Amino acid sequence: MAAVVDFGCCFAYNRAMTTPVEKPAISPAHVVESTLLHCDVLVIGGGITGASTALAIARSCPAAHIVLVEASKPDLAASQLESDFSPPGLRVSALNLQSERFLRGLDVWSELDAHRLKPYTALQVSENPDASLKSATAVIGGETTFSVDDLTDSAITHLGTIIENDLLQRGLWKLMTRQPNLTLMQAELLDLVQQQPQGVTAHLNAAGQVRAVKARLLIGADGAGSSVRVKAGIRQMAEGYEQKALVIGVELAERAGAMTWQLFRPAGPVAYLPLFDCEGAPADHCAAYASLVWYDSPTRIQALTQLDMETLLEQVLQNFPDKLPRIRRIYGRAAFPLVKSHCTSYSRGSVVLVGDAAHTVNPLAGQGLNMGLQDAEALSATVCSKLLASGACADGLEQALRSYERQRKPQNLLMTATVDAFYYAFSNDIAPLKLLRRLGLSIADKAGPLKRRVLTHALGLDQATGSREAGSQSTQPTPSHAVNGATESEQV
Repeated sequence: MAAVVDFGCCFAYNRAMTTPVEKPAISPAHVVESTLLHCDVLVIGGGITGASTALAIARSCPAAHIVLVEASKPDLAASQLESDFSPPGLRVSALNLQSERFLRGLDVWSELDAHRLKPYTALQVSENPDASLKSATAVIGGETTFSVDDLTDSAITHLGTIIENDLLQRGLWKLMTRQPNLTLMQAELLDLVQQQPQGVTAHLNAAGQVRAVKARLLIGADGAGSSVRVKAGIRQMAEGYEQKALVIGVELAERAGAMTWQLFRPAGPVAYLPLFDCEGAPADHCAAYASLVWYDSPTRIQALTQLDMETLLEQVLQNFPDKLPRIRRIYGRAAFPLVKSHCTSYSRGSVVLVGDAAHTVNPLAGQGLNMGLQDAEALSATVCSKLLASGACADGLEQALRSYERQRKPQNLLMTATVDAFYYAFSNDIAPLKLLRRLGLSIADKAGPLKRRVLTHALGLDQATGSREAGSQSTQPTPSHAVNGATESEQV
């Protein structure tokens, strides 16, 4: 069983894109030496990326001692989310097959309630018809559909899985509590990170008392507003977009289907993500759910958050396409800004960053969490052999961190650039370019080899790092666009 250390207060960090407030450095003289804890790896942040990183390293390096520090651990005793057919949470993510394979390798799937998972088998991208191009659009369809049928491997039955973030995080934490070489610690905040020749000493404020944790390696998985990144002196480049997004949770009056889609409009795209439906539910509690995402100007999104749910539903029906399934009611909404960021380096000394602490991306393609999980997989595969090495272990560990960065940084930058190119290409109203966009979508829909190549990359099937196969192993209903868990939403 993993040790659980309750340090009283919650470890506070901000997953939103804000600049952390610098706290005064605390002198080592104020550290209570009796509380000094030694470990091999200290992970700051117990969200999905941090928890999967800690668990993967603990599993791959059983002789190492891992400590994870998190603000407020999930309520593992809460069973409502996993055991009934209550509405899904608003924070959902679309896992590609590589992420699913990685999580299956950690046995996470065994901790998840199968009926709350939604596999999707197709992804459709289209552009809103334009009256000014009516003659052209009659010939040019302006949409492309990526389907599991486009893949040559008949054993792959779905493109990915849409899952509630809380459900996934809770499954990871259940596994961590049973991991013997993993200690879970609750503390208020990270006051200081000291770089040392043979590792890092982190001072944690526990109910007003400073406690020290000395580690060979410190992993910052504390989100976009990472305190670890700031304290380690790792530079970040960040840029906001001129839009915000509104996530709308809806209960449907019909089945959700297995296709996720995105429609580009002049004001911004709208997207549909099917969630779990009434399959397996009691006859008197049959409901289907979906997540809608609406991109628009900050002013427009702010206005939408002020509407009552009935009026908001009217706006949804006016602005989403007719293929939207019939909606029974809206059960929740949340707004969030669009920001991209990337660190100039993923590590410094014995400190390394993963997930949103290192990079954030426009959620347009739903790749944020997938990128973070790929970071976790790559880092856990890279550092284990160096953690227990004797002799020049510090040099060896730094080499491993550089290897991790060489592997992940180009992939993350490529994904960010690709999503940006797509976003900006569809963000203007120039008629010739609109015609070219529709032509491109129409050609892509008929280009079998190109579609297979795009799908293979988007699903992570060309970036495997050694985990067991996914897709073909799916025995339960296990996408595209998603709201990933590292973004803090404004609950309305």
